[in-house]
Amino acid sequence: MQVVGHWYVTNITEAPVTVPSAYVARPRTLRHVMVWHPDKKIYGQYALLPGKTSEISADFWIQPPTKPEGESLRAKAVFVDQYGNHHSVRAVFHGRKRKPNTNVERPVETVHSIEDPTEKRVAAVLQAELDRYKQCGKGVGGFGSVQLTSQGRTCPGLDTEWREADSPLNQAIVLGSKSVSITSDNVDALLVSYRSLSDDEAKSRFIAALIKRLGRDTGYASVSYLILLVLFRIGRLSDALTKAKSDLVGDSSYGFSDFLRILDSLLRFEHRTFENLWLDE
Repeated sequence: MQVVGHWYVTNITEAPVTVPSAYVARPRTLRHVMVWHPDKKIYGQYALLPGKTSEISADFWIQPPTKPEGESLRAKAVFVDQYGNHHSVRAVFHGRKRKPNTNVERPVETVHSIEDPTEKRVAAVLQAELDRYKQCGKGVGGFGSVQLTSQGRTCPGLDTEWREADSPLNQAIVLGSKSVSITSDNVDALLVSYRSLSDDEAKSRFIAALIKRLGRDTGYASVSYLILLVLFRIGRLSDALTKAKSDLVGDSSYGFSDFLRILDSLLRFEHRTFENLWLDE
């Protein structure tokens, strides 16, 4: 159960105050706090300036849920400052019922009806990724079979990047680190198939099969990120960008959004592998 709150908080002291954490008292659920920047329209872990009022936000994930969907929750929210002081406030989190899903799920092709063995292999792996995405997708912060390995730790999906205003640090690009990698066993399976093809004509059919399925009306919109990764690995990023811009924008499966998130992560962790032409595009 996700509980989200916004508050206006005033620092009545003569020194800056930070609020590193907050929690709901019952059931005890800890969460970090985001504070509105005093001058810019951005949330972050900023200090509350002396004598100033700022907007702060906190969201809590309560497990197991304590209220049925749509019912409001009365609770005590407690904010903890850097000195360990606890500041509590009674709050009512107003329940909302989810809107009915009006999106029509696109039918996915039947693999056995595809005659070209190269195209059949592409479709089979993409459908395997569709199943993986249902198990580990946006709802749990995952990207299907995609994993990120960083500093010896492997996690599903992509690492979250916190951006801080007014920082001189280059936060978006990680350079000089060979310990960071974006991997996927389904990407590897497609790359093995591609590299096993003996002639250029077969490789062209393989690429065409991927590009053909990169679109909002193909049934594969939700796993467009995987098509991007494969085309990137074989040096055909330009084709992926062009097709996504023309045929994937505006999809109802968050496919274009996830496509951009994977692209952002590639730029962040594998920046040196991008050709100048790709950066321009």
